Amino acid sequence: MSGTGDPLLDKQQHIKYWQRCHKTYLPSPYTAYDSTRLTFACFTISALDLLSVPLTHTERAAIRWWVLSLQHPEGGFCGSSTHALPAQEAYKGTANIAATFFALVLLGLAADGEDEARTAFSGVDRVRLLKWLNMLQRKDGSFGQVFWDGKILGGRDMRHSYLASCIRWMLRGDVKEGDEGWVEDLNIDEMIAHINRGQTYDGGVAESSQHESHAGYAYCAIGALSLLDRPLDFTTPHPPEEALKRGVPNRDGLLHFLASRPFAYLAKEEEEDEAEENFLESKAGELDLGHIGFNGRWNKKADTCYCWWVGGTLEVSSPCLLEQSTGLTRLPDVREF
Repeated sequence: MSGTGDPLLDKQQHIKYWQRCHKTYLPSPYTAYDSTRLTFACFTISALDLLSVPLTHTERAAIRWWVLSLQHPEGGFCGSSTHALPAQEAYKGTANIAATFFALVLLGLAADGEDEARTAFSGVDRVRLLKWLNMLQRKDGSFGQVFWDGKILGGRDMRHSYLASCIRWMLRGDVKEGDEGWVEDLNIDEMIAHINRGQTYDGGVAESSQHESHAGYAYCAIGALSLLDRPLDFTTPHPPEEALKRGVPNRDGLLHFLASRPFAYLAKEEEEDEAEENFLESKAGELDLGHIGFNGRWNKKADTCYCWWVGGTLEVSSPCLLEQSTGLTRLPDVREF
């Protein structure tokens, strides 16, 4: 707390927490999540990077070696060494789209300076990975999570579309057809059409227009479209937001959905009920609404993660939405929440 009683981030304590996660074993409850070890590693190293904590050369080299050891022989990355099966078992397809995204981000974070950043993906089998990514796309434009024994498995939600768009942007580059390393691109038109079909009646985004809208899905949809609009090299001017315009049929509806997410969370007014712990009381309509926290879905509690999902969606969607969003949130109140 500050001298005025306002809550402040204890940066040094926060750094100690992330360094503990980085340099020692995680607590035993994390054992069940071994398959997502790459995810935890990415969160940890990203947090240290955001807090301006430098990594040693040895630490960077160790991160890079470990990430590359999880590369699947048929393309993509596995979530942990538990799933990095021997080559003769490779057909089982233990690589997954989320682990592949986190692996590439970690390789970028492990690079020290601009020179290393240019070669951050030098150990990645780029061609095989992009071909594997193509195999994850369905005819309807959606993406699965894994390609297991010749079949696309996993839901059709927007998270996979976002991850696919990120991986494509990080690895594809400006390689032209006929050049060495060229790989056929994803079906971008069908991908945009799939995202377009995900907008719901309330303006939000879900796996389909018949599902419940969610602020996290909105972020993934807008993020995926924004990356499709972003040039694949650093010399091409940024084009108009064609994918954003095609992928969001009701921009005003999306803005309304996002603007409806802030409210004051009165936790002390709620009773402990394990069966309904993620729902507001039946008297939710009597709450004194304010621009403080955000929820992700209608009639749900506020959660700090939705400050990211909602705020990020508004930021990334510029100029489609951001120019209209002035005054939607009071940043000091959001930080206090």
